[in-house]
Amino acid sequence: MRLVRNSENLGFGRATNQAMAAANGEFFLLLNSDTELLDSGIKRLLDRIRALPDVGVAGLRILYPDGRVQASARRFPTLRRICVAGFWVNRLLPRPVTEDLLLGHYWDHCAEREADWVIGACMLVRSEVFRETGGFDPSIFLYGEEVEWCHRIRECGWKVLFSPVGSILHLDHQSTKQLLGDGGRMSYCLIAEDALIARWQGLLAAALVPPARIGAALLRMGVFGLRGWLGYDDEYGREVRSEARSVLRHYRRRRRGEVSWTPRPSTV
Repeated sequence: MRLVRNSENLGFGRATNQAMAAANGEFFLLLNSDTELLDSGIKRLLDRIRALPDVGVAGLRILYPDGRVQASARRFPTLRRICVAGFWVNRLLPRPVTEDLLLGHYWDHCAEREADWVIGACMLVRSEVFRETGGFDPSIFLYGEEVEWCHRIRECGWKVLFSPVGSILHLDHQSTKQLLGDGGRMSYCLIAEDALIARWQGLLAAALVPPARIGAALLRMGVFGLRGWLGYDDEYGREVRSEARSVLRHYRRRRRGEVSWTPRPSTV
């Protein structure tokens, strides 16, 4: 075992790049410190990626401590997907269309399929992919790094695969929750997603994303607030309202200039 020690926190992407550059082997397993292996799924995932030479990155099923499946296979963020999910347009679409368009928690993660990206808590990556693409974007300190890298990986012709051949336990965002709280974590996620949409879809889409997110948050506040007032309040409704408030708070702070587009290493 080789330990790579830095004198400062470089962020997940830069530090992981250092480790991959120093490592040997045909494949690299990126596994978060807040995960636990539950079976021999990693070995089976390795067998799958070896059998599929056009797959550059693979991920498996990830579980929360209560047994729920984490939405680990996802689509890239786009203005269209924000509007479809945010304004419940997906409820008007056939289920297979919604699943293919959005993935994430709109899909049950019970079958193997190609995804746009898999979450960085568990990624099996070919070393050839790292050498070809250069790894994570070192300018991204927190959140969005695996999304951006998978985008470049796919542009180079590689596939990203989700395969439920095994499971790992993931405590999910434990470090950032302690440092930033749920609201702060949400803000950093929005910063990362909005910046990637601006990079990939241009300034017009970037300008339309905030009003789309704000409108969707207001819709949820209104609908689930009314449900609560009518006596149909539940934990899910409270979670939806809490998330909507975090979105509104983020864009209010951004309008005041209190939120930067780029997460700053000194804050984490």
